[in-house]
Amino acid sequence: LSVDFQKNFFFYGFFPDKKKDFLQDLQILSDLNSSIVFFISSKKINKIIPDLKKKFVGRKILICREMTKFYEEFIRLEIDKLELFDKDLKGELTVIISEKVNDKKNPQILSESDKVNIKKMMKKLSIKEVVSFVSENRKVSKKLIYNFCLKIKNEK
Repeated sequence: LSVDFQKNFFFYGFFPDKKKDFLQDLQILSDLNSSIVFFISSKKINKIIPDLKKKFVGRKILICREMTKFYEEFIRLEIDKLELFDKDLKGELTVIISEKVNDKKNPQILSESDKVNIKKMMKKLSIKEVVSFVSENRKVSKKLIYNFCLKIKNEK
């Protein structure tokens, strides 16, 4: 599996310790259309894997361990296939998440934040207005947005 990370990078550093702050920052990062680089303690990686899988669906991940040392290790895979580590890792990890992929080969999906925002907009706007607004601001097909709006409308 080759991982093709593009030219656009966003360096984040370390995540905050508080879960609320972590999730807020993760949401902001998941909306970026660039590769994201961050550090994390090997003791904390298993705690964030479920959140990474939710927020970065369809992206690739590279986890670098013991960089520049004799036992360096690089784990490259699709983030959807990332599993918890069953062995104790040591040291700090450098993690790189690839850019968003918006091509015909990959099915487009609405992020959880998109769905929440659409539900809020549906209370005050027409379906046509919601579709127009969301499609202008997100690289998601109008049909996908429209179908989600219909689903919400039919649930009421």
